[in-house]
Amino acid sequence: MSLETATIRRRQKAVTYATRERQLLLFHQPDYPNVGWQPPGGTVDAGEAIPAAARREFTEETGLVAEGRWTYLGACTYRFLGGGFDHIHERHFFHLALRDRPPEIFEALETTPEEGGPPIRFAFSWHSVDDPALKLHADLDALLPVLRQLMAREEA
Repeated sequence: MSLETATIRRRQKAVTYATRERQLLLFHQPDYPNVGWQPPGGTVDAGEAIPAAARREFTEETGLVAEGRWTYLGACTYRFLGGGFDHIHERHFFHLALRDRPPEIFEALETTPEEGGPPIRFAFSWHSVDDPALKLHADLDALLPVLRQLMAREEA
């Protein structure tokens, strides 16, 4: 399969960098060890506002109420081949400065995976926003530099 023969599948995505005290909330999928660390996020439903999708996806994936200050960070496009499709994701990134900090480690279930199927188990933990080695799955770290700049300005 090549880009020339694959069917294009476009999706709007909403991604949330949730932080508390310069720590970033990330998850991995214990049942899928090849999938790396990710922030909460997912597909924007038809007719749904992108900020509303970010809040919904955050709650669906973490089981937490999204209380805190939300800031739009920007957007970028991520493209990949898979399952016979040329996937083009327009990703919109948000910063959620959480009022309260969830537990250090916790699990949640994604009960409505985009492609259907059984629930997906997510294992959450906190990671330093300032870790230069922090690498997220599928370029989901694309706007971490913007997040770091925003947090530095807010702390000054």
